Amino acid sequence: MKIIIQSSLILLLVMFCQSETARAGDVTSLNINDFYPMSMGNNWSYKVSDSVDGKTTTSTSISTVTGTEFVNGNNSTVLTYSDGGKTYLYSDSSGFYRTKESDSTYTATYSPPIKYANSQTVIGDTYSSTGTVNITLAGFGSAVFNYTSGVSIIGFESVAIAAGTFNAVKVQMSVNIWITTNGNTLSKTQIQDMWFVSGLGIIKHNINSTISLYGQSTMTSEVSELITSNLLPSHLLTVSTSGSGTVVSTPAGITCGSECTKFYNAGTPVTLTATPSVGYLFGGWQGDCSGSGTCSLTITTAKNATATFKLNTIKLDIDGNGQVDAADGVLILRALSGAPTIDTGLTMPAGMTSDKAIQTIRALGTLLDADGNGTVDATDGVLILRYLSGAPVIDIGLVLPTSQNNDSVMQTIKGMVGNGQ
Repeated sequence: MKIIIQSSLILLLVMFCQSETARAGDVTSLNINDFYPMSMGNNWSYKVSDSVDGKTTTSTSISTVTGTEFVNGNNSTVLTYSDGGKTYLYSDSSGFYRTKESDSTYTATYSPPIKYANSQTVIGDTYSSTGTVNITLAGFGSAVFNYTSGVSIIGFESVAIAAGTFNAVKVQMSVNIWITTNGNTLSKTQIQDMWFVSGLGIIKHNINSTISLYGQSTMTSEVSELITSNLLPSHLLTVSTSGSGTVVSTPAGITCGSECTKFYNAGTPVTLTATPSVGYLFGGWQGDCSGSGTCSLTITTAKNATATFKLNTIKLDIDGNGQVDAADGVLILRALSGAPTIDTGLTMPAGMTSDKAIQTIRALGTLLDADGNGTVDATDGVLILRYLSGAPVIDIGLVLPTSQNNDSVMQTIKGMVGNGQ
């Protein structure tokens, strides 16, 4: 067991050095993607000098963004190295994390993921995390290690390397991983200095590590400097909301209110769908989006879109009898179907006429766009009538936009009602 644990920690040391390089750039900026552009296919080539107890070897390492994979429920970006190793990186509105590392010989999964920073950070910030690392070594089994880590955002420095001279943000990180069995402790302590450039990623890192077992220690160090990079152009999509509601994107990346910014590769088509909270109505788009339906954008430059949600102060009480019911749905359907008289067979309150009801419906305008296709028509009337009649499924026989389904349309109409019905 001692041999297994020692071997797995040494392997973890190698991959840990690589994965720290991948992650640390993201913690230095106000937008983590800016300092480590993680577009699919991006790659970086580094000159790497490794030293173990004074013996130094030099090699070239290439890091490439190769895909995504769910790790413990987190949709993680996969950074693959030229030696076959991988690091799994995850970000959301709460921060940026490392979830897993692997190569052909082992897998290390962090619980909770190592946190590198909040999603927004400034010079002088510090971060820490504590947890366990489950390490599985091929052919030997698994062991659970403890870890603690700390990150400091130091500041801007001028860094001269073969690729050029850069004004880079320095980040310092310390990590301690250990396990105790049969009264003996195997530990690894690691200190890293890393420098990042906006839009480019990491340009240099220095790593010094110590592995200790049975009172003996092994010292290692690594220095990596950027040689070349091949980065696909990407642009930032920023979404904001006014009022109460959410905006989601296809492909995934935006779920605003919580995650409201995302870098997309240049040329990526993105569709934004706005959904009002209960008691609110979607009032339309501003910025690079317009209208009141879904918004389709092609990311050729940085884009901005604002979704406006309005408190619903107009109930769907079309006949003015003080309640919203199926009769109001009948009036709406008839009006949207083009009927010149819409009160036939209905009992209207005193003073309410067919013409007045039609005027009320027209005043609602695009707010009656229940299916979100950008047009108010008879289909919206059918959906509203079925909802107000209490039908559990209201889209039977109707063709909805691809971004909509029965539940989303019912939620939209619930917002139209404005009184919690």
